[in-house]
Amino acid sequence: MKKLITIFLLTICSTVTIAQNKKELTKEEIVKFLQNKFDEAKEEYLFDDYGSKTFIKSLSIGYSYFTLNIKVVSRIKDSISSAQATWSDWENVAYYDFNPKDIIAITDVVQINKQIIGYLQIKFASKNCRSSSEINKVIKSPQTDSLELMPLKISDDNRQFIQYIKIPYSKSDPENFNKLKGAFEYLKKLSLQYEDSFGK
Repeated sequence: MKKLITIFLLTICSTVTIAQNKKELTKEEIVKFLQNKFDEAKEEYLFDDYGSKTFIKSLSIGYSYFTLNIKVVSRIKDSISSAQATWSDWENVAYYDFNPKDIIAITDVVQINKQIIGYLQIKFASKNCRSSSEINKVIKSPQTDSLELMPLKISDDNRQFIQYIKIPYSKSDPENFNKLKGAFEYLKKLSLQYEDSFGK
């Protein structure tokens, strides 16, 4: 009986030690993981039901303390625009700044047609996400292959606070949505733990 109790206690101690030694991911590791996942969507196309084609040029994520900074650059294919056979795209640049602690829901935007690009929608408790954008007209000439950006001024300050954002992601891996959702939820957990440690 004494031997059985000893084995039982050793088993409990071993389990506790393994749990304590389990590596907690850092904020830096999660952000790096998200950037790698974002990179999978680069240079992919998204088609809408009207035939327009959106090209995902780049996605990037950074952070300052617990504020995430996400930048999405996409181009919408326009049409032949002049007798010189030049064509143009519209380049949209969206900036999002938010604290993951304000996230209350992460959903997958349902699309009618099957595409390689999906959209992950993040909802915040209130209008806690600061958003701004830029629009450039991209002109390219087949003769010289030169490319120019023509910024379009929207307003002196087009920053606004919003409650929803949509982030494109690659669906090449069927589990990508769940992986991205899990990463953002983990960042939320870390952010809340950080505030709790200071009694906020």
